Amino acid sequence: TEVKEPEPWTVPQNDAEKNMVAWLDNAMKQSDARWKLVVAHHPIWSTGGTKFTQATALREMLMPTLCRYADVYFAGHEHTLELHEDSCESVLGEGSNLPLLEIISGAAGKQRGVNTAFKAYQDKHHPETKSIWVKGMTWGFAHIQFDGDSATVNMVTTPNDGSATTETVFSHTFERRSNRVIL
Repeated sequence: TEVKEPEPWTVPQNDAEKNMVAWLDNAMKQSDARWKLVVAHHPIWSTGGTKFTQATALREMLMPTLCRYADVYFAGHEHTLELHEDSCESVLGEGSNLPLLEIISGAAGKQRGVNTAFKAYQDKHHPETKSIWVKGMTWGFAHIQFDGDSATVNMVTTPNDGSATTETVFSHTFERRSNRVIL
């Protein structure tokens, strides 16, 4: 019932900050890179639930650009390992069949659990997203390997016993989408 005024430090301070979304859109549109990757700190989808309002705002600002031009979106912040897809139907229309993959690799600096109640809520109320794989309370990282127009992301963990051994616990192969997006 109350509108919060933003903290002064959260308001864009200069023209570059005010035009960040337009800059990203133009840079992605003009890019002739084979793979178009966007690396950011905050996820657009996650199972943590701690920054849902922030993620909602990010999706509103970024999804038009991401769905039209990006192949994959990388984020951290949640201290988990997660793979999500967004159907991009909100941008490209129903039946676009060009989901955007999001890779969350934040489990190297801290462990955090998956909020199963929030995940269930998100799954029910946001059918545009699909959780492919999530793991909390682990140490680990994502490793991606590109091979032509496909890539494989491996989710790698290490046990809590201090042995520093690694194990690939999940792999997901996906196709480059920036060559197939219809604008």
